[in-house]
Amino acid sequence: MFPYLPIETIYNMLQLFEGWRKYILPSEEQLLIEGRVEDVKKKYPHMDSIIDALIEKDPSGNQKYLSWAAKQVNISFKDNATRYGTEEANRVTLLLAQEMADKIEIFHKHNQRLPRFGFSRDINSYKDYGTLRDAVDRIEQEETQAAKRAEEKKEAFSEAEVIDDTEDEFIVRPMSTQASCFFGRGTRWCISADRSNNYFQSYTGEGKMFYFVFLKHLSDDNRYKKLAFVIDRDIDLESVFDAEDTELDSGEIEEAFVQNLLHQATAEGAWMTYLWAGGDRLADEATKEDIALYLEALERLGIEWDPVPENEQSREDEFKWRNEEIREKAEDAQSYILEQIRDHAYQNPAGPAEEDYQKIQDTFDENSNHAYLYFEALDEGHYYYNGGMSFDFTDLEWIDEHADNDDVIEEIVREIADDNYVYVDEIEVYNEEARLDFTPDYDESGLDGFDSFASRVLDYDIAYPKIYDGVISKLKGLRLIPAPDMERERKYWPSEEEKAKQIELPGIMSENKIKVRISRARK
Repeated sequence: MFPYLPIETIYNMLQLFEGWRKYILPSEEQLLIEGRVEDVKKKYPHMDSIIDALIEKDPSGNQKYLSWAAKQVNISFKDNATRYGTEEANRVTLLLAQEMADKIEIFHKHNQRLPRFGFSRDINSYKDYGTLRDAVDRIEQEETQAAKRAEEKKEAFSEAEVIDDTEDEFIVRPMSTQASCFFGRGTRWCISADRSNNYFQSYTGEGKMFYFVFLKHLSDDNRYKKLAFVIDRDIDLESVFDAEDTELDSGEIEEAFVQNLLHQATAEGAWMTYLWAGGDRLADEATKEDIALYLEALERLGIEWDPVPENEQSREDEFKWRNEEIREKAEDAQSYILEQIRDHAYQNPAGPAEEDYQKIQDTFDENSNHAYLYFEALDEGHYYYNGGMSFDFTDLEWIDEHADNDDVIEEIVREIADDNYVYVDEIEVYNEEARLDFTPDYDESGLDGFDSFASRVLDYDIAYPKIYDGVISKLKGLRLIPAPDMERERKYWPSEEEKAKQIELPGIMSENKIKVRISRARK
C-alpha cells in the first residue's frame, strides 16, 4: 500500500520531475538549431571556420539564416579557390562571411518593415548576396534619411516658437532661415527658398515678423493649407500670403478659414454646399450627401439649424442655410489667431540683438590684418554697417615732392584693386593716403547679410599686400617714385649743389660727359 500523500505534494513532485526532464533532455528548438548547424557543416566541410563565423553572429537565435548564408559564401569560396588557391579563398571568403553577417543582422532587425520598402521578409527569396546587400543598403539609406529628417525637425523646432497647436490649426513663428525653410517647405515663399535665394534675414532685419498658420482641415493641395502672416515693426498685419505666394485680400482670407471650419479635406461636400447655397455660379447643385455634411458641420460649430422643407431649399435662401453664421465663426477664428500673433510679436520684436552682430564683428577682428568692419544700431533691430581699408604712401620718396599725386594714386589704387577682385564703392585720397570704403550689396542685409559682408571684406583683406605692391610697381613704372634702375643712376648723378661747384671750377666735365661716363660705368 502506498502512503497517502496530499494533492499539493503530488503536484509539486510532478512539477519537479517535469523541470528535471526539461533540463536533461534537449528541447525541440535546440534540436532544430543543432540539426541546421550539422546539415550545413556536413554540406560544406571545406569551410568549417567560415561557417563558425556565420554561426557566431546569428541574429535570429535559431540559425534560420545559416543555410542561405552558407550557400552564398560557398559560391565565393569556389570562385576564389579556382582563381587564387584554397588558402587565399579561405581568407577572402571569411571576410565576406563577416560582412554578410553584418548585413543579415540589419535584415533581421528591419524584417517587419521590409515590405514598406518593397522588399521580401523571406531571405530565401533573395537570389544572391548582392540582391540582399542592395536591399539592406536601401533600408540603411532610408534610415539615414529618416534620422536626418528627425534631426532637421528637432533643430527647426529649436529655432522657432510654436504659438498654438489645436485640432484646427498650427501656428509657428520661425526665428531663423533654417526654421523658415523647414516649416515653409512646399510653398513658394521667398523666405523659405533655398539659401542662395532666401530673404528671411533680409526682411526680419527690417523689422518684419513672419507667422505661419497651417489650417489642419484643408487638403495638402489646397493653396490655403499654409498661410504666411506678415507683421510689420508697428505690430500691424501687413499682408497674408497663400502657399503659392499670392497676397490674399480679406475675402480670400475669410474663405480659407471657412473651408477649414467646414473640413474641406474630409467633408468637401459641406464646402460645396456652402458655395451653392451662397449663389456661387460655378458651384454644382448640392446633393443630399453634400447637404448632410453641411448640417453636420453646423452641429459641430454649434450653429442652430431650423429644418426647411426639401421643396423650399434653394441656394437663394441664404439665411436659412446659415452661411452668414459660418462666416462669423470664420471671422472669430481669424481674429483669435491674429490676436495671438500680435501679442507674441509685441513681446518678441523682429531683428537680431546687438550681441549677435558683435559676435560677427569679434570674429572679423580676430582674422583681419588690414581691413576694418563697423556696425551701428539705427533703431531697434535695424543696423547700419560698412567696411574699408587704408593705404599710406606718405613715406615714399617722390621724385617730384611738390606735385599733387592724390588723383594719380586714386586712379592707380582703383585699377589695381579691380585687378585683384576688390570692388571699391568709394576711394578718398588725402595727402597721399588712400582710404577705400566698402558697402553692403542689396542681398547683404540683416544678420546673415552682415555675416556675408564680413566674409567678403575678409577676402579683400587677404588681397591687401597685392594691392599695395601693385600700386608701388605702377608708381615706379610711371617714374613717380624711383625705380631700381633709377636708384642706381642716382648714385652717379650730381646733386644741385655739386653741379653748382662743377660750374664754378675750371676743367670740370660737362653734364653730357658725366652722362657718357655713367653710361660706360653701367656697361
